[in-house]
Amino acid sequence: RPDFLGCYNPARRTRTVDLLAADGARFETAVASAPWTVPAIAAMCTGVSAHRLGLVRWEQPWTADVPTVFSRMRAAGFETASFVFEPAYLFFKCSEAAVAGSSQDPAAMRAWFNARGRGGYFAFVHYWWTHLPYLPRRFELAEWDARCKEMIATLAVQDPWQREKNRAALRQLYARAVDHFSEEWLPALLKAAQPDVLIITADHGESWGERMGGAERPARIFDLHGKHLFNEVLDVPLVVHAPGLVRPGVVRGVARSIDIMPTVLALAGVRGEENAIQGVSLLPAIERGAAADGPAFFARNRDFAPGDALPESVGDAYREIGCRDARWKVVRDIETGAARAYDLAGDPGELRPFAPNEGPSAELLRALDAEIAHAAAGRIDPRDYAAMRTQLAQLGYL
Repeated sequence: RPDFLGCYNPARRTRTVDLLAADGARFETAVASAPWTVPAIAAMCTGVSAHRLGLVRWEQPWTADVPTVFSRMRAAGFETASFVFEPAYLFFKCSEAAVAGSSQDPAAMRAWFNARGRGGYFAFVHYWWTHLPYLPRRFELAEWDARCKEMIATLAVQDPWQREKNRAALRQLYARAVDHFSEEWLPALLKAAQPDVLIITADHGESWGERMGGAERPARIFDLHGKHLFNEVLDVPLVVHAPGLVRPGVVRGVARSIDIMPTVLALAGVRGEENAIQGVSLLPAIERGAAADGPAFFARNRDFAPGDALPESVGDAYREIGCRDARWKVVRDIETGAARAYDLAGDPGELRPFAPNEGPSAELLRALDAEIAHAAAGRIDPRDYAAMRTQLAQLGYL
């Protein structure tokens, strides 16, 4: 979450990230395309909104006919690599991502960079420890699962005072995981990699059940970020550090995670196939100090249990799809058709929804409805799906 970094929140101090932000371009607002890892990272790596890709399940392979930042960079002569929390998991059926190891094994990851020297590669590194249980070490699956369940259970206690105390404890653990990223993990990585271009962002934000009312409580990891479309799970940091290539400063307006891929390509001098990318390069926005005020789209899908059938329609796949600009935000409930809007200037906490019947919110809703027509339930070869489920079962995830 941006508000856990000093460059976004003066009450925090994350020295390494803050220095990089001061020496680079920091986007005032950046919005993820989805509130959980798989669709959010897929959107980031393809430049296509999550709801258009139709990825709604962990065990779902990526759509093969959509170019990725990896395929484009590899075609341009760059070596590609990725470091993810589980090497056999995140980039299944995305061979061009060239998973080289786990981001939870920093020493091995740094050795990979040390062996290559400077230049000639594009690497995607997914820092995992801002996910539950927010502890900076690698766990065996059984221990990881037990720790996560134990922590989520603290948010389900009946006593509201104790529940808030437990929530504060989890926030503190999350803050420490962010501190570890900024002050230990990232400096060591930068010393090994010495990148010409560094982009710092996140797949999604985090929450701890604050939006749940009545008897509803978080029951799964998904509930901490994938359960809703409020800004705390969609707002992400975005810093582009490229000395000599980008002008330092703060960029106003709203950037989108789908703009990251075309920005990487532009910085690398890779051109062509722009019609396959929904996002746009952020380099012009950096130059003028303001992002274009086009809408940022986002979607949340249903929380599918491992045994559930694949969704066959957009209505089966998604609960809500929304969009926002610098001031207004609208969300459409896919099942009921109801729409609500927020004035983010007057109501930054999104506590007072209203019907988008007129004015700017109505105009934004029309743009949203036009975009919903492009939503996909998931294009998938059943053989790929079966293979992925087998692989996950062998790893112990199903």
